[in-house]
Amino acid sequence: MVILAADVGNTDAVFGLIENGVILQSFRLKSKIPRTSDELDHFLKAYQKADRLVFCSVVPEWSELLQEYALQNGISILEVRHNIQLPFQFDYDSPETLGHDRIANAAAAVEIYGENIIVVDFGTAITFCSICNRMYKGGCIIPG
Repeated sequence: MVILAADVGNTDAVFGLIENGVILQSFRLKSKIPRTSDELDHFLKAYQKADRLVFCSVVPEWSELLQEYALQNGISILEVRHNIQLPFQFDYDSPETLGHDRIANAAAAVEIYGENIIVVDFGTAITFCSICNRMYKGGCIIPG
């Protein structure tokens, strides 16, 4: 299976084409809106062999765009959110309010490094997430 992975933040959208756990290609776009599904299709021509799109986005318009792109190209979709199967549980009052990027970061960190970790992401904002015994406890966001 070939996966097109996307991480859409407030400044950039980063894409990677992954096969058997190996990143074959990657590139970055500014995540400014408006973009259209046709424009996105033009940028993603190199990724046409993807079977699945896995993405997280903190920009709702991009979530819609990526879903439309996948549907137009017959690609299955997995959007990383609080309500999918994850390698941890939430000990957090309102996980639906968490940025999907933070959930993706936490899931990857638990899979790679284990169950007791602090995840730091340096992006447009700097985010911290705390996972103890595979329980997401919370974190904070500060200016980047």
